[in-house]
Amino acid sequence: MPVSKKNTLSTEDQPYLEEIQHRIDESAKEISRINEALGIGLVTVKEDGIYREFNNGASILIKAGDFRRKKLVNSRIKVR
Repeated sequence: MPVSKKNTLSTEDQPYLEEIQHRIDESAKEISRINEALGIGLVTVKEDGIYREFNNGASILIKAGDFRRKKLVNSRIKVR
C-alpha cells in the first residue's frame, strides 16, 4: 500500500505518542513539585537578562545581556 507523503504519522503510532506525552507531563509535574518543595524558584528570561525568581518574590540577576526576541527574515525552514 503506498504511503501518502501528506500524512506520515500512521494510526499505529498514535497510542505510543500519547503514552510518551503522558509520561513527559508526569515528569514535568514532578519536577515542579520538587522545585517548589526546595524553594529554588524559577528561571525566567527577560529582555535585559536571565533571572532566578524565588517563591518569596525575590529575584536575582544571573546573566545580563540582550535577550530580545529576534524576528526572522526568512521564515522558511528546510528539513532534510
